[in-house]
Amino acid sequence: MSRALLPLLLLSSACRQEAPAPQADAFYECESPDGARVILQERPARVIPTSSSTTDIVLALIEPERLAGLPETVLSYSHEVSQRGMPAEVPTFTHYVGESLLALSPDLVIGHVYQELDTTRVLRKAGVPVYSLTYPKTVEAVISDVRQISELLGETERGEALAREMQTRLERLRADTRREELRALTYTNLGSGVWTTGAGSSLDLMIQLAGMQNAGAEDGYEMDYQIDVERLLVLDPDVLIVAGSVSGLTPSIEFLREDELIQGLKAVRHDHIVTLPSTLFSANSQHLLTAAEHLSASVDALPDIHK
Repeated sequence: MSRALLPLLLLSSACRQEAPAPQADAFYECESPDGARVILQERPARVIPTSSSTTDIVLALIEPERLAGLPETVLSYSHEVSQRGMPAEVPTFTHYVGESLLALSPDLVIGHVYQELDTTRVLRKAGVPVYSLTYPKTVEAVISDVRQISELLGETERGEALAREMQTRLERLRADTRREELRALTYTNLGSGVWTTGAGSSLDLMIQLAGMQNAGAEDGYEMDYQIDVERLLVLDPDVLIVAGSVSGLTPSIEFLREDELIQGLKAVRHDHIVTLPSTLFSANSQHLLTAAEHLSASVDALPDIHK
Protein backbone atom coordinates (compact mmCIF):
# COMPACT_ATOMS: atom_id res chain seq x y z
CA MET A 1 0.00 0.00 0.00
CA SER A 2 1.33 3.42 -0.92
CA ARG A 3 1.85 6.10 1.70
CA ALA A 4 -0.55 8.36 -0.21
CA LEU A 5 -3.43 5.88 0.17
CA LEU A 6 -2.89 5.02 3.83
CA PRO A 7 -4.37 8.25 5.29
CA LEU A 8 -7.45 7.85 3.07
CA LEU A 9 -8.14 4.32 4.25
CA LEU A 10 -7.62 5.29 7.88
CA LEU A 11 -9.91 8.29 7.49
CA SER A 12 -12.72 6.31 5.90
CA SER A 13 -12.72 3.91 8.85
CA ALA A 14 -12.40 6.60 11.54
CA CYS A 15 -15.85 5.97 13.00
CA ARG A 16 -15.16 2.32 13.69
CA GLN A 17 -11.58 2.59 14.86
CA GLU A 18 -10.80 6.03 16.24
CA ALA A 19 -14.00 7.68 17.47
CA PRO A 20 -14.66 7.85 21.19
CA ALA A 21 -17.33 5.71 22.77
CA PRO A 22 -20.90 6.81 21.96
CA GLN A 23 -22.84 8.94 24.40
CA ALA A 24 -25.01 6.89 26.70
CA ASP A 25 -28.24 8.21 25.16
CA ALA A 26 -27.07 8.14 21.52
CA PHE A 27 -27.82 5.44 18.97
CA TYR A 28 -24.49 6.00 17.24
CA GLU A 29 -21.65 8.52 17.32
CA CYS A 30 -18.58 8.94 15.15
CA GLU A 31 -16.43 11.44 13.28
CA SER A 32 -17.10 12.25 9.63
CA PRO A 33 -14.06 12.23 7.29
CA ASP A 34 -14.29 16.04 7.19
CA GLY A 35 -13.72 16.18 10.96
CA ALA A 36 -17.28 16.90 12.08
CA ARG A 37 -18.90 14.88 14.87
CA VAL A 38 -21.92 12.85 13.73
CA ILE A 39 -24.35 11.96 16.51
CA LEU A 40 -27.48 9.91 15.85
CA GLN A 41 -29.97 9.82 18.69
CA GLU A 42 -31.85 6.90 17.14
CA ARG A 43 -31.75 4.61 14.13
CA PRO A 44 -32.21 6.95 11.14
CA ALA A 45 -35.58 6.66 9.44
CA ARG A 46 -35.40 9.60 7.03
CA VAL A 47 -32.14 9.26 5.12
CA ILE A 48 -30.96 11.43 2.21
CA PRO A 49 -28.04 10.25 0.06
CA THR A 50 -26.91 13.28 -1.96
CA SER A 51 -25.34 11.60 -5.00
CA SER A 52 -25.79 8.60 -7.27
CA SER A 53 -22.90 6.75 -5.61
CA THR A 54 -24.24 7.20 -2.08
CA THR A 55 -27.69 6.28 -3.35
CA ASP A 56 -26.28 3.03 -4.74
CA ILE A 57 -24.82 2.11 -1.35
CA VAL A 58 -27.80 3.22 0.72
CA LEU A 59 -30.35 1.40 -1.46
CA ALA A 60 -28.32 -1.80 -1.09
CA LEU A 61 -28.61 -1.51 2.70
CA ILE A 62 -32.07 -0.18 3.59
CA GLU A 63 -35.63 -0.32 2.37
CA PRO A 64 -36.89 2.63 0.25
CA GLU A 65 -39.36 3.51 3.01
CA ARG A 66 -36.44 4.91 5.02
CA LEU A 67 -35.54 7.45 2.33
CA ALA A 68 -36.53 11.09 2.85
CA GLY A 69 -35.43 12.13 -0.65
CA LEU A 70 -33.09 11.51 -3.56
CA PRO A 71 -31.21 13.77 -6.00
CA GLU A 72 -32.76 13.90 -9.48
CA THR A 73 -29.44 12.79 -10.99
CA VAL A 74 -30.06 9.22 -9.79
CA LEU A 75 -32.46 8.79 -12.71
CA SER A 76 -29.48 8.96 -15.08
CA TYR A 77 -26.51 7.87 -12.98
CA SER A 78 -27.54 5.47 -10.18
CA HIS A 79 -27.11 1.82 -11.15
CA GLU A 80 -29.30 0.64 -8.28
CA VAL A 81 -32.14 2.87 -9.52
CA SER A 82 -31.61 1.73 -13.11
CA GLN A 83 -31.98 -1.90 -11.99
CA ARG A 84 -34.76 -1.51 -9.41
CA GLY A 85 -36.63 1.50 -10.72
CA MET A 86 -37.16 4.78 -8.90
CA PRO A 87 -38.57 4.16 -5.41
CA ALA A 88 -42.24 5.11 -5.39
CA GLU A 89 -43.30 8.28 -3.61
CA VAL A 90 -39.74 9.33 -2.71
CA PRO A 91 -39.39 13.08 -3.37
CA THR A 92 -36.42 14.39 -5.35
CA PHE A 93 -34.31 17.54 -5.23
CA THR A 94 -32.37 19.24 -8.02
CA HIS A 95 -29.39 20.73 -6.21
CA TYR A 96 -27.52 20.24 -2.94
CA VAL A 97 -29.06 23.30 -1.26
CA GLY A 98 -29.85 23.60 2.43
CA GLU A 99 -33.43 24.82 2.07
CA SER A 100 -34.33 22.01 -0.34
CA LEU A 101 -32.96 19.29 1.90
CA LEU A 102 -34.31 20.73 5.16
CA ALA A 103 -37.79 20.78 3.63
CA LEU A 104 -37.56 16.97 3.45
CA SER A 105 -36.95 16.67 7.23
CA PRO A 106 -33.99 14.27 7.10
CA ASP A 107 -32.46 12.68 10.19
CA LEU A 108 -29.26 11.72 8.32
CA VAL A 109 -27.61 13.10 5.19
CA ILE A 110 -24.84 11.13 3.49
CA GLY A 111 -22.83 13.29 1.10
CA HIS A 112 -19.30 14.12 -0.02
CA VAL A 113 -16.59 16.47 1.21
CA TYR A 114 -16.40 18.08 -2.25
CA GLN A 115 -20.06 19.13 -2.28
CA GLU A 116 -21.16 22.65 -1.41
CA LEU A 117 -19.67 23.38 2.01
CA ASP A 118 -22.17 26.13 2.81
CA THR A 119 -25.02 23.65 2.40
CA THR A 120 -23.32 21.17 4.71
CA ARG A 121 -22.87 23.93 7.31
CA VAL A 122 -26.56 24.96 7.02
CA LEU A 123 -27.69 21.37 7.57
CA ARG A 124 -25.43 20.85 10.57
CA LYS A 125 -26.41 24.19 12.11
CA ALA A 126 -30.03 23.06 11.82
CA GLY A 127 -29.17 19.90 13.75
CA VAL A 128 -29.10 17.46 10.83
CA PRO A 129 -26.25 14.92 11.05
CA VAL A 130 -24.18 14.97 7.84
CA TYR A 131 -21.61 12.29 7.04
CA SER A 132 -19.33 13.46 4.21
CA LEU A 133 -17.41 10.81 2.28
CA THR A 134 -14.03 11.38 0.67
CA TYR A 135 -13.36 10.51 -2.98
CA PRO A 136 -12.44 6.79 -3.12
CA LYS A 137 -9.05 5.96 -4.62
CA THR A 138 -9.23 2.18 -4.13
CA VAL A 139 -11.91 -0.49 -4.01
CA GLU A 140 -10.79 -1.17 -0.45
CA ALA A 141 -11.82 2.43 0.36
CA VAL A 142 -15.26 1.81 -1.16
CA ILE A 143 -15.61 -1.38 0.90
CA SER A 144 -14.70 0.61 4.01
CA ASP A 145 -17.35 3.22 3.08
CA VAL A 146 -19.95 0.46 2.73
CA ARG A 147 -19.16 -0.86 6.20
CA GLN A 148 -19.23 2.64 7.71
CA ILE A 149 -22.53 3.60 6.09
CA SER A 150 -24.06 0.31 7.23
CA GLU A 151 -23.13 1.19 10.82
CA LEU A 152 -24.66 4.66 10.49
CA LEU A 153 -27.86 3.08 9.17
CA GLY A 154 -27.96 0.34 11.80
CA GLU A 155 -27.54 -2.34 9.12
CA THR A 156 -24.18 -3.88 9.97
CA GLU A 157 -25.13 -7.41 8.91
CA ARG A 158 -26.19 -6.24 5.46
CA GLY A 159 -23.07 -4.12 5.24
CA GLU A 160 -20.77 -7.01 6.12
CA ALA A 161 -22.49 -9.26 3.59
CA LEU A 162 -22.11 -6.66 0.85
CA ALA A 163 -18.47 -6.00 1.83
CA ARG A 164 -17.62 -9.72 1.68
CA GLU A 165 -19.29 -10.04 -1.72
CA MET A 166 -17.31 -7.05 -3.01
CA GLN A 167 -14.04 -8.53 -1.72
CA THR A 168 -14.73 -11.82 -3.52
CA ARG A 169 -15.49 -10.03 -6.78
CA LEU A 170 -12.39 -7.87 -6.38
CA GLU A 171 -10.16 -10.92 -5.99
CA ARG A 172 -11.73 -12.54 -9.04
CA LEU A 173 -11.09 -9.47 -11.17
CA ARG A 174 -7.48 -9.13 -10.03
CA ALA A 175 -6.80 -12.79 -10.83
CA ASP A 176 -7.81 -12.31 -14.49
CA THR A 177 -4.70 -11.20 -16.44
CA ARG A 178 -5.92 -11.82 -19.99
CA ARG A 179 -6.10 -8.10 -20.85
CA GLU A 180 -2.92 -6.85 -19.15
CA GLU A 181 -1.24 -5.82 -22.43
CA LEU A 182 -4.19 -3.73 -23.61
CA ARG A 183 -4.27 0.06 -23.27
CA ALA A 184 -7.70 1.62 -22.86
CA LEU A 185 -8.84 5.24 -23.00
CA THR A 186 -12.15 6.83 -21.99
CA TYR A 187 -13.72 9.20 -24.53
CA THR A 188 -16.33 11.75 -23.46
CA ASN A 189 -17.67 14.37 -25.85
CA LEU A 190 -20.92 16.19 -25.13
CA GLY A 191 -20.40 18.76 -27.85
CA SER A 192 -17.78 20.95 -26.21
CA GLY A 193 -14.61 18.98 -26.82
CA VAL A 194 -13.15 15.63 -25.86
CA TRP A 195 -12.40 14.68 -22.27
CA THR A 196 -10.67 11.65 -20.84
CA THR A 197 -9.50 10.47 -17.43
CA GLY A 198 -6.06 10.11 -15.90
CA ALA A 199 -4.71 8.59 -12.70
CA GLY A 200 -6.65 8.84 -9.46
CA SER A 201 -10.11 8.82 -11.04
CA SER A 202 -12.82 6.20 -10.61
CA LEU A 203 -12.57 5.43 -14.34
CA ASP A 204 -8.84 4.89 -14.01
CA LEU A 205 -9.56 2.43 -11.21
CA MET A 206 -12.25 0.73 -13.31
CA ILE A 207 -9.82 0.22 -16.21
CA GLN A 208 -7.21 -1.23 -13.86
CA LEU A 209 -9.78 -3.54 -12.27
CA ALA A 210 -10.67 -4.76 -15.76
CA GLY A 211 -7.02 -5.78 -16.12
CA MET A 212 -5.95 -3.09 -18.59
CA GLN A 213 -3.67 -0.06 -18.63
CA ASN A 214 -5.18 3.43 -18.66
CA ALA A 215 -3.59 5.24 -21.60
CA GLY A 216 -5.04 8.49 -20.28
CA ALA A 217 -2.84 8.25 -17.19
CA GLU A 218 0.40 8.17 -19.17
CA ASP A 219 2.83 11.09 -18.86
CA GLY A 220 1.55 11.97 -15.40
CA TYR A 221 -2.00 13.06 -16.31
CA GLU A 222 -4.51 12.88 -13.45
CA MET A 223 -8.29 12.95 -12.99
CA ASP A 224 -10.55 14.33 -15.76
CA TYR A 225 -8.89 16.49 -18.38
CA GLN A 226 -9.58 17.79 -21.88
CA ILE A 227 -7.57 16.06 -24.57
CA ASP A 228 -6.77 17.30 -28.09
CA VAL A 229 -6.63 15.33 -31.33
CA GLU A 230 -2.82 15.32 -31.39
CA ARG A 231 -2.59 13.60 -28.01
CA LEU A 232 -5.34 11.14 -28.98
CA LEU A 233 -3.37 10.15 -32.07
CA VAL A 234 -0.14 9.83 -30.09
CA LEU A 235 -1.76 7.61 -27.43
CA ASP A 236 -3.61 5.51 -30.05
CA PRO A 237 -5.20 3.13 -27.50
CA ASP A 238 -6.26 -0.45 -28.17
CA VAL A 239 -9.73 0.18 -26.73
CA LEU A 240 -11.95 3.25 -26.47
CA ILE A 241 -14.57 3.42 -23.72
CA VAL A 242 -17.57 5.72 -24.05
CA ALA A 243 -20.64 6.35 -21.91
CA GLY A 244 -24.11 5.36 -23.02
CA SER A 245 -26.77 7.93 -23.77
CA VAL A 246 -28.26 10.20 -21.12
CA SER A 247 -31.68 11.75 -21.66
CA GLY A 248 -31.42 15.11 -23.43
CA LEU A 249 -27.74 14.73 -24.38
CA THR A 250 -26.14 13.58 -27.61
CA PRO A 251 -24.16 10.42 -26.78
CA SER A 252 -20.38 10.55 -27.09
CA ILE A 253 -20.36 7.69 -29.60
CA GLU A 254 -22.04 9.91 -32.20
CA PHE A 255 -19.34 12.58 -31.90
CA LEU A 256 -16.68 9.88 -32.03
CA ARG A 257 -18.07 8.34 -35.22
CA GLU A 258 -18.40 11.74 -36.91
CA ASP A 259 -14.91 13.02 -36.01
CA GLU A 260 -12.91 12.49 -39.21
CA LEU A 261 -9.66 13.49 -37.49
CA ILE A 262 -9.59 10.42 -35.28
CA GLN A 263 -10.80 7.77 -37.71
CA GLY A 264 -7.20 6.61 -38.02
CA LEU A 265 -7.08 5.44 -34.39
CA LYS A 266 -6.67 1.66 -34.34
CA ALA A 267 -9.52 1.32 -31.85
CA VAL A 268 -11.82 3.05 -34.34
CA ARG A 269 -10.48 1.18 -37.37
CA HIS A 270 -10.98 -2.21 -35.71
CA ASP A 271 -14.20 -1.19 -33.96
CA HIS A 272 -12.69 -1.83 -30.55
CA ILE A 273 -15.13 0.53 -28.84
CA VAL A 274 -17.03 -0.34 -25.66
CA THR A 275 -20.13 1.58 -24.62
CA LEU A 276 -20.84 1.42 -20.91
CA PRO A 277 -24.21 2.43 -19.44
CA SER A 278 -23.99 5.92 -17.97
CA THR A 279 -24.79 4.41 -14.54
CA LEU A 280 -21.57 2.36 -14.72
CA PHE A 281 -19.37 4.90 -16.50
CA SER A 282 -19.64 7.20 -13.49
CA ALA A 283 -19.82 4.60 -10.70
CA ASN A 284 -17.71 4.94 -7.57
CA SER A 285 -19.89 2.82 -5.32
CA GLN A 286 -20.07 -0.98 -5.10
CA HIS A 287 -20.96 -0.79 -8.79
CA LEU A 288 -17.40 0.17 -9.61
CA LEU A 289 -16.92 -3.60 -9.57
CA THR A 290 -20.00 -4.08 -11.75
CA ALA A 291 -18.52 -1.60 -14.22
CA ALA A 292 -15.18 -3.43 -14.30
CA GLU A 293 -16.91 -6.78 -14.81
CA HIS A 294 -19.04 -5.34 -17.61
CA LEU A 295 -15.98 -3.74 -19.22
CA SER A 296 -13.96 -6.97 -19.02
CA ALA A 297 -16.69 -9.02 -20.67
CA SER A 298 -17.28 -6.37 -23.35
CA VAL A 299 -13.59 -6.16 -24.23
CA ASP A 300 -13.31 -9.94 -24.48
CA ALA A 301 -16.22 -9.90 -26.93
CA LEU A 302 -14.53 -7.41 -29.29
CA PRO A 303 -13.40 -8.87 -32.64
CA ASP A 304 -9.77 -10.06 -32.69
CA ILE A 305 -8.94 -8.11 -29.52
CA HIS A 306 -6.62 -10.78 -28.12
CA LYS A 307 -4.66 -11.37 -31.33
